[in-house]
Amino acid sequence: MKKILMVLLSSAFILSPTATIIACKNIDEFISYQDPDWIYQMKTAASEQFTVGYDNYYLPSARSSIQKDNWLDLNQESHVYVYFKNITNIDEVMKKLSFGDTANMRLVTQIYEPIIFTKTNNGMYISDPFLTQNTAVGEYTMMAQDKWQDIKNSKNMKQLNDRFQKEFEQYGTIADSHPVQGVNGTKFVWWDSNRWESLLQTDIQKAIYGVWSSTENKIQVGMNIPLSLVSKGSIKVSKTDVQNVFRIDLNYQEDWINNSFNKIKYLLPHWGFYFKIKGENNAQYVSPQLIPAINNAFRASNILTYLKSKKVNSFNTEGYKNAKIIS
Repeated sequence: MKKILMVLLSSAFILSPTATIIACKNIDEFISYQDPDWIYQMKTAASEQFTVGYDNYYLPSARSSIQKDNWLDLNQESHVYVYFKNITNIDEVMKKLSFGDTANMRLVTQIYEPIIFTKTNNGMYISDPFLTQNTAVGEYTMMAQDKWQDIKNSKNMKQLNDRFQKEFEQYGTIADSHPVQGVNGTKFVWWDSNRWESLLQTDIQKAIYGVWSSTENKIQVGMNIPLSLVSKGSIKVSKTDVQNVFRIDLNYQEDWINNSFNKIKYLLPHWGFYFKIKGENNAQYVSPQLIPAINNAFRASNILTYLKSKKVNSFNTEGYKNAKIIS
């Protein structure tokens, strides 16, 4: 199988890998977050079952989960609020909410890993770890700058030829169609020098990695795009002091092993995350793309210039102008 380039933003937006710079945040920081006053003003029209608020505006539903424009820049604001007209119980809310990733590996691996939540002792729901791929915007792979630096200086990368090393330095991936390389009779996954796969916790995750980095299966020969293990608690859903309003904290991180063999976390720049709300009588809401840490990304200026050239504007810079203010 040749390397598959997943098309994201219609014709010209391709998902191939890119590097991204990210500073770590502790997911526990979000527990003490002070909710803004405007959530007390959230309400629905007579015909609506729920509304979504973001940065003091009602956030319109996207046309689909792959909508290009109106993406949320989580660097600027990482909290979304949902008001349910007739729901005050968080367990009932979680039956209505679902979270997804347009960059999941189902197309290549034929294995689907849903994003699952666990309820904590304080009543909050937090996401379990799940896999995603380091897709790209334009030509550049979105990954933490520190992760890109780790791979660039890794044992496996240094064994590749000069052309591959230069390609990775420029784009965050290599042009060869297979993730497994061979030097002096030794085979290795070029982006995984430090046994990152030892972090995988479930049979589904291990199966996805097995296909993604396959050396034996001639049908599924693997992909040369690095993977990320999204950290536990990257998404949190909790109740606010307002009876019908619930907060979604979006602090996407990944678990990684650096070249000192330390288990660490990096913020995870990524294009693909979204959520849905399903109501009664086919009522549905689809969020815009939820984009973490884009301003900290490797080649951030190239990525932002590309998006601007395609008129793919964020809600934070343009979309809010057509949205209804809450208070």
